[in-house]
Amino acid sequence: MRSTLIRLPIFSSIHIRAPPAPQHIDLSPCRGISRSRAPVAPTLPAGTQQPARVGGARTFVYANSLLLLMATLWLASWIGQSITGVVRDASGAVLPGVTVEAASPALLEKVRTSVTDGTGQYRIIDLPPGSYTRAAWHERLGTQTLQVTVAAKESKSDANFTFKAAAGAN
Repeated sequence: MRSTLIRLPIFSSIHIRAPPAPQHIDLSPCRGISRSRAPVAPTLPAGTQQPARVGGARTFVYANSLLLLMATLWLASWIGQSITGVVRDASGAVLPGVTVEAASPALLEKVRTSVTDGTGQYRIIDLPPGSYTRAAWHERLGTQTLQVTVAAKESKSDANFTFKAAAGAN
């Protein structure tokens, strides 16, 4: 093994050993492996067609693209439905801060909640199609419950609540 001496201007010298020379690997125990020539594609008799290829990278890409498209269309069929509305009191004034819930077995979490903004509007988004029980709760006016059915690719924008005169909180 050869070593080289390198002198550094600082305190010492360093010996670096060269890597060992590559050794020949004997592949003779590996039967059926030929190192002498590249693989040759089989030839077909004259006048015959190449058989259709099954599989391959292009087929894989097409199949996955089709699968992704189908999943996107399926999700788009139910994502995007919403229930929106306005909560008012008996005089027609809007009520901010009212809690509105939509409950349905179609929801994974079973209940979605929203709170009305300063203009009395609420919006419950990303609902799957189904029947919903909506409940609006106000600390002074109590609770009101209404039923609504949301169909595929439909949003309910007329889901309004009107609280009657103060009947006390439930």
